[in-house]
Amino acid sequence: MLLYRSHIHLHLGDCPRRVVKCDVKGCNNYYALGDKHHHDRQYQESHQVRLKNEVEKLKGKIFNKVRDLVRYR
Repeated sequence: MLLYRSHIHLHLGDCPRRVVKCDVKGCNNYYALGDKHHHDRQYQESHQVRLKNEVEKLKGKIFNKVRDLVRYR
């Protein structure tokens, strides 16, 4: 298949072997599209810590919002 350099961006969007960034916030790793399961298993502990930290941060924000609502009533 002939692919012009100017069309490479079109190919990269559909390539089954493309590399994607992990969608866990704070995980800056990339993996091949079909290797998500392997990546998730390899970084399971790291992902759990990151997700727990994110939950705690969001709980703190909610607590602060509620506190502010109660304070200004």
